[in-house]
Amino acid sequence: MEESHAHIISQYAKLADHEQQQLVSALSLHFGEQLEISEDGLNKFGATQLEIIKNALGGLILTKENVPDIREAYERLKGTDLPRSVSFGRLKDKNSFTIVQEGHDQTKSYVKSRMIEFNAMHFPNELHGRFQELNLSLINDQGVIQGGLTGEFCWN
Repeated sequence: MEESHAHIISQYAKLADHEQQQLVSALSLHFGEQLEISEDGLNKFGATQLEIIKNALGGLILTKENVPDIREAYERLKGTDLPRSVSFGRLKDKNSFTIVQEGHDQTKSYVKSRMIEFNAMHFPNELHGRFQELNLSLINDQGVIQGGLTGEFCWN
């Protein structure tokens, strides 16, 4: 058995039946053909598709293991005096900084490059390359994307 196939099959086994069905359904829709998580089924796919399958599984498992149950948190915090809305705009503090919501690519690029520069100064060399992109999507039963979360994480 190929190592990547074995990894995918072992990760897939960690999912509950309904999660397996949802994953297979979403990936089958994405690939345009029925996906079967088995040695024979995975042999039909190329390296790029296997990487997508592996990342989708990893993201789903990571989410299951690390994201709290939102319903439980909602019930636990119901009645608590929490902010009910988030808004953006201009806000001046005593140091005269201004917070502005804007979507200019130049600004986003500048902020991102400065964050990378800052993080690199505080990031041990032995951890370079140990990161994974995170892309989670909320897809309804019709296969339409309803929301998502993207980011990157690093481990030691």
